[in-house]
Parts: sequence; C-alpha cells; structure tokens
Amino acid sequence: MSSARPRVWWINVAGIAALALGLRFYDLPRKPLHHDEGVNTLFVSNLVRPPHAYAYDPGNYHGPTLFYFGWLSVSLFGVNTGGIRMVTAVSGLALVALAFALRDRLGTSGALAAAASMASSPGAVYYSRYFIHETVLVCSTLAAIVGLTFWWSRRRSIYLYAAATAIGVMFATKETAFISAAVIAFAAIGSAVLAEMAPIAQARSFLASIRARGGVPLLSRAALLAVAVAMLFYTSFLTYPPGSIAALKTFAIWTKTGTTAHTHPWYAYLKWLTIEEWPLVSIAAVGVVVALIRRRDRFASFVALWAIGIVAAYSAIPYKTPWLVLNMILPLALCAGVAFERVWSRPARAAPLLGWAVLVAVTIAATSRAVSLSFWQYDNDRSPYVYAHTLRDVLQLVRGVDRVQAAHPGTAIAVVSADYFPLPWYFRDYPTGYYRIRSTKAPIVVGSVDQQPALDSWLGSDYHLTGSYWLRPGVRLLLYVRRDLTGPAGD
Repeated sequence: MSSARPRVWWINVAGIAALALGLRFYDLPRKPLHHDEGVNTLFVSNLVRPPHAYAYDPGNYHGPTLFYFGWLSVSLFGVNTGGIRMVTAVSGLALVALAFALRDRLGTSGALAAAASMASSPGAVYYSRYFIHETVLVCSTLAAIVGLTFWWSRRRSIYLYAAATAIGVMFATKETAFISAAVIAFAAIGSAVLAEMAPIAQARSFLASIRARGGVPLLSRAALLAVAVAMLFYTSFLTYPPGSIAALKTFAIWTKTGTTAHTHPWYAYLKWLTIEEWPLVSIAAVGVVVALIRRRDRFASFVALWAIGIVAAYSAIPYKTPWLVLNMILPLALCAGVAFERVWSRPARAAPLLGWAVLVAVTIAATSRAVSLSFWQYDNDRSPYVYAHTLRDVLQLVRGVDRVQAAHPGTAIAVVSADYFPLPWYFRDYPTGYYRIRSTKAPIVVGSVDQQPALDSWLGSDYHLTGSYWLRPGVRLLLYVRRDLTGPAGD
C-alpha cells in the first residue's frame, strides 16, 4: 500500500472521510444535552443576545474558545442543538483530516489506518457529538503537531505560524493543555534519546536546524503569536483586559479540583479504554512495541512515547472524567498507524492482504460500537463514556412545554428544582425564571420529585401534574401546568 497510486489513496481517503462525516453529523440533536453542555450553552447565549458580552471567569475552569466558536457556529447554522454541536463535530472531522496530513511521517498505509481509527473510535465519535471543550483541545493539539512537522521538514515559516496559532487555541481552550504540552515535549526529547543520538551532537544538530529554519527571531515571533492568540480569547478580543490575569488564576483552581473532584482509581482510564476502545488499544499496543523496537524512526517512537506519557499523566491525577480519554485516543490512533504501516511495508506477499483484513475488521468493530453508543445507547450508563448523562425521558418534558407554548405563546415558566440543566437551553425562547417554591405561581412549573408534597400544597387544585420525567440517574422532574392551559393542546 505504501506505493499505492494517487487514485487508490484518494478513494480510501474519501471512504474514511465519509464514515467520519456520517458518524459525527447525522442527527446531531438526537441525544439530549449533558449537564455540562447546558452550562456551556449559557455562555454562548450571552454572546448571541445583546449586549453580546462574555467575560472570562477562572472559576469556570475552562477557556473561552468553545463559546466563541459556538457563537460563530449558531450564527451560521442557527440557534439550535445541531448548530451548537457543529463546533465539536467539525473539530472531530478535522482530527481525521489532520491524520491524513501525516502521510509523510506515518506512510501511506499508516496515515490511512490512523485516520480510520480516529474516524471510527467510539469515544472520538461520542464526544464529537458533545458540546464540551475536549474535542477542540485535542484537534488543536494535533494541528500544532502537524504544523511543527511540516515546518521542520519543509522549512516554510507559515507552518510554524500555523502551529503557533494552534498552540494559542490549545491554551485558550482548556487548562489541561499544559499536560499535553509537557507530555509532547517529553516524547520529543525521548524519541531523540531512543534514536541513540549523543546529547552534544543532538544539541548541535538541533541548533543548526533552527538556524536553517529561521533562527531564534522566527521562534520568538511564533511564541508571541501563540500568546497573542490565547490572550485575544481570554480578553474577549481586547474588550475585557482582566481576562489576561484571570487566565493564570485558573491553574490554581484546577490544581485543587484535580485532587478533590471526580476521583477514580489510577487504572480507570485503562479500564475504560479496554472496555470501549479494545480494537484500537489492541492495534496501538502493537504499534508502541514496534516503534520502541525500531526506535530509529523518530516520529514512530515519538507517538509511542506520547501515548504512554499521556495515559500515565492522566492516570496519576485523581480527577478523572471519561471525555479526557480523547487525549489518549489521538496518539493511540497514530500508534495504530505505525502498526499497520509495518504490516503493509513488509515484503511478504500476504502482508498487504493481512493488513487490509485486520484494518477492515477493526474499523467495522469500532464503527459498530460507535453507532450503538452515539445513536441508541447514548444515555445508558453501563458505558463508562455515559457519565451522569441527561436521560432521553427529559425530552418528553420539553415537548410537553412546547405544546403549551404553541397553544399559548409566551406562557411563563418557573423552574423550582435545584437540578435543572440543560433545561435553560431548551427553554431559551420562553420566559423562564428560576425560583424557590413559594415565590411563584407561574402557569408552568417544573419541580423535582422530592418537592412534590410542597408543590401540591402550594399550587393546589388549580394545577395539573402532567407527568414525571427522569433528568438523569437519581433526579426526576415533575411538570405542573395550570388547568386552564391543559387539555388537547397543553396536556
């Protein structure tokens, strides 16, 4: 496959791209928004509506890029669930495209295998359909790697500036970017050591290469560009200067959170990856072994050390959430590319056929799981990727409110439950308030099951309890509608 004709290459690219496109963009509103998605949409709503303002708050933990990209997305595709999730769907598709761009480093078959692995990964698909920061972070990370490799091999400063822009986006997206940056730096140094380069000769070679590619002034300009890009987002495009200082405070907050919230055993990520990504993990493990044995291939050993380092780094932190596995899936997919390139490049006649058979089988297995998880089992918490997700039952509540609003436009809604996200997104076009029970008698009231005795007493016979609906495991909501609004149109 390494010497495949351009036509064969583009046929494979088209097939993998079509798979990635379908898995990420089909029926984006299908699953209800997660609690975190609902919170993220609040910031986008503030940008969409006058005065179109956003001020970065380090207490929110994560950076502002997602919100600005969300603003752009809904401006283009409409203020709806599909429009808001288009940001991460596009980022997920870009990850696959960027894998193709590493053809010179991974080889033809390696690039195709890496792209196919990213395209079909259950986790990569699931979180590409999730309006959270992780897919944007991982996409900008790979964009930075591609830009740097292009600059190093082609000596054109435009690639370095592109990499710097991606690095700026990384650090303006999520505070955990520093973990990826540290691990990538470790992997780059480690790959040089594995290639048995003498330290002094290595340093001289590196400095000579830097001079040949523009020298320190070029690197300084690129570093300033990365900082400028990050600060543009943190300062709300220079309209909120305190954001530049607040960007530094987030690390102290995250450090505390990283040791106290969402804690799981050190092996949690290995367990989750083994359950959901076993086809990828199996092939990537082969790639890691091959890369470390044939260590003179510096890019192969680089991605192997990246994969090992990122899994180890996140495993060492007590804080663990399943979407963080995206940071691991990326280098694992590249390691899978290394494994397949070694199979296809072997001179034995059966090797290409074996490689194709394995790749097709692995892709089918991963795709099958991705389809099941993203389109049918998206709220089934038996999967480690389904983490306190909103249950589909809540959409029945939303439809009940929609029916009343269709018959009686502008009817006020009072939400008295302490747990209610992502309802603000679904009720964004309706007059909605969030109150204590005995401070409102709006025509529509949403409360929780544990509030039912108080709600029944307060609302009395003037209201009809139209139903109860699961918000997420352990949280069940009640919908009360004033009786004069119920009936064929409202019940």
